[in-house]
Amino acid sequence: MWQLRSGNSPRRLIEILGLAAVYFVYGRLGLLLAIPPGYATAIWPSAGFALAGLLLLGERAWPGILLGSFAVNVGNGFEAGSGAEILRSTVLPATIAGGACFQALLGARLVRRFVERPTSLGREKDVVKILAIGGPFACLVNATVSVASLALHGRIGESEIPFSWWTWWVGDTIGVLVFAPLVLLWAEQPDESGLRRKIFVSVPLACTFALILVLFVRTSASEQKRVDLDFERRGDELVHTLARDIQVQSEVLDFVGGLLSNSPPIGRVQRSRRTRVRSIASRSRPT
Repeated sequence: MWQLRSGNSPRRLIEILGLAAVYFVYGRLGLLLAIPPGYATAIWPSAGFALAGLLLLGERAWPGILLGSFAVNVGNGFEAGSGAEILRSTVLPATIAGGACFQALLGARLVRRFVERPTSLGREKDVVKILAIGGPFACLVNATVSVASLALHGRIGESEIPFSWWTWWVGDTIGVLVFAPLVLLWAEQPDESGLRRKIFVSVPLACTFALILVLFVRTSASEQKRVDLDFERRGDELVHTLARDIQVQSEVLDFVGGLLSNSPPIGRVQRSRRTRVRSIASRSRPT
């Protein structure tokens, strides 16, 4: 159970709120690249800040991740109606926030177990361990929890589950691989790492992130163009089908109208029939 120590309560509260604010800001930026229904994104920087935050501030800062994640996702599909609707609208973001929090806690705990100095990137094998444990492995947690919640709440269909899960896992993993090392590196004391080393490590990571971002934007634009062309094609097919059906119905109406115009009036036919009946009746009447 998380508790604040009386002596460190103000500082701990500031750390928690600061971590929540950072998670929220970078989460909103990440959602700009989200796929429908607006939860999974190919790049999620907040996952990297969450792991680095717990490694630097300690596991007691986990409420910051919970608050930040909930604030990011509560606006998606929120229904301010009855109490039941509000409750349903908050259960999903709360579940996603729980998954994000547990993912960061698991990653931080495993990193501390297998890495002697987890906040220092002095040895290459330590860097590899931090990235592997906190990235591809730990990021399985929130992808599974959140996508399962989306499916249970009817936000995605069964056919969308694999792609949504893959996008969520890739987004969190990239966020950890790029942003966690940057935060840990620049959080080091000046005597532990020189400025040249920080720049030497930061530039490739920043370039990698920029390259991923450009590729994603170009791919998204290409996919959106394909969807638009497919929509236009289907629209044209629908218009042609409707025009053909209207033409057929018009021809049928013209044909029926022609039959009616060439037929004798109904009243005349009935009078002619009554006249014939009377004539036959008069001839058959005995004299």
